[in-house]
Amino acid sequence: LSERAVTQVIEAPLLVDAHVRVHVPAGANVGTLPDAVTLRGPHGAEAGWSATQAADVVTFERRVHVPRMRILPDEYEALAEFCQDADEAEAFELRLEL
Repeated sequence: LSERAVTQVIEAPLLVDAHVRVHVPAGANVGTLPDAVTLRGPHGAEAGWSATQAADVVTFERRVHVPRMRILPDEYEALAEFCQDADEAEAFELRLEL
């Protein structure tokens, strides 16, 4: 749905802060990790994602904050783009070569 005729209400805010550590087997090659991403959407919505490696540990950090809000029809495209961009940023797969 790329456009709306009525106001979209997001009644429950979403706040996710996740930190995941993956211990890589000895001798495994992690390859290239994606660049960090920070996205900003309407009414203060934010999403961020990063991946770092230190020795045998890969750490993923994810933050999503979507406040309670009313999205007017003319703001809906910006919200849809924010959501799509956040989804695409998280589509990374960690591939290990053993």
